[in-house]
Parts: sequence; structure tokens; C-alpha cells
Amino acid sequence: MKNNRKLKIAVVVVVIILALGISVGAAHLEEIQATLFRADGNDYISDDARATLYSYGQLYRELVEIRDDQGSVFTDDRSVTINEEEVANLTQQFELTGEREPYLMARNSLIRRQVLYLEAVSQGFEIANEDVYAIIEMEKEASRNAVNFEQFLIFLEGTQMTEYEYWMSIFDHIRVDLIISQYTDSLREQFLNENENLPDTYDIHSMFDNMLEEKIDYLIEKAER
Repeated sequence: MKNNRKLKIAVVVVVIILALGISVGAAHLEEIQATLFRADGNDYISDDARATLYSYGQLYRELVEIRDDQGSVFTDDRSVTINEEEVANLTQQFELTGEREPYLMARNSLIRRQVLYLEAVSQGFEIANEDVYAIIEMEKEASRNAVNFEQFLIFLEGTQMTEYEYWMSIFDHIRVDLIISQYTDSLREQFLNENENLPDTYDIHSMFDNMLEEKIDYLIEKAER
């Protein structure tokens, strides 16, 4: 029961992270969860947690307005574009997570997503709009069933959006994530197939993670030439 509760709490955290467009690892996800939700399972929401959730909502609203005004940086023209207003917004988001180098993390997060997306598109990966909407419906249903749905509503209040406006606003982010996931999943499958005969002493999954990081570094270097 406790694990199920943690999962339901994590759903709302992930929904917020998806909205903001932050690319965080498991450690950061745990930090954010610890900041917003009590570890003892108590449903009480502290004033600090309310303020943090509301701030996330405000930042997300600003991010949507930036992207509406200047357009998405995720285009198919093979160029990496850094929108400094978006970097500044993401920097504030990472400051809320306690990141030590928020500006660097924000800039790197944007660049990494862009190069992965551009490479995925160049390799022919795509996603149908109806599949994106299906994922959004799944996330929407999961968040409504979460025990801490109230936290999401506080975040939503900060956005000054209706629930429908919010879910529609994350369409492009979900689309990009799905295309990137298709690409990285294909790399993982290929890597595992090529190395299936390695002894069990090898950590094949760590090897793949290292290979992927090297590939991302190469793609960034190529994009910056």
C-alpha cells in the first residue's frame, strides 16, 4: 500500500516536471518530491510547499508565453537554437529544485533535448498526433487518481490556466519526448543485441548509458561547429 501511495504521489510530480520541460534524473525527482510532499505520508501541505507549487505554476505560465511569442525551439531545420528567455525561465525552475548550477543545467538540458530530437527526426522517427493525445489522456487520468491531486491543483492555480488549457499546452513537450524516446529505445535495443554475448560480469545497461552520453556529446559538438 505504501509503495502504491508513493507511485501515486510521484505521478503528480512527474506531471509537473513534464509541464515545465525540465529534464531531470531520478535523484532530482526525489529531491523535488521530498521538497513538496511529506515523507511520512501525511496529506498536510505546508505553506512552503504551497508556495513552491504555486511558483512552479507561475514559471510554467511564463514558459508557455515565451514559447507562444517566439515559437518552439524544436523545429526540423537541423539547427540548435538557444532561446535565452527560455534558459532564464528554466534556470529559475532548477533553482527551485536546489540545483547547484541552475543556469548551466538549464542550458545543457535544452541543448541535449534539441540535439536528440533533431537526430531522431533525421533518422525518420515520428509520432502521430492521436498517439500524443492518448498519452496526455493517460497522464490526466493518472493525476486525477493520485492521492495528492490537491498539489496539482495548487500548481494549476499558479498557471492561471484551466485544466483543459494546461493539458493541451503540454502537447508539444510530450510529442518531443515520445520522438526522443523512440530513438533512444532503438539505440538501446541495437546496443543490447550487439552485446548480448557479453559475460554477466559486464553491466550492459551502464555501458549503454555511457555510450549514449558519448553520442550526445558528439551530437552537441557537431551542432556547434
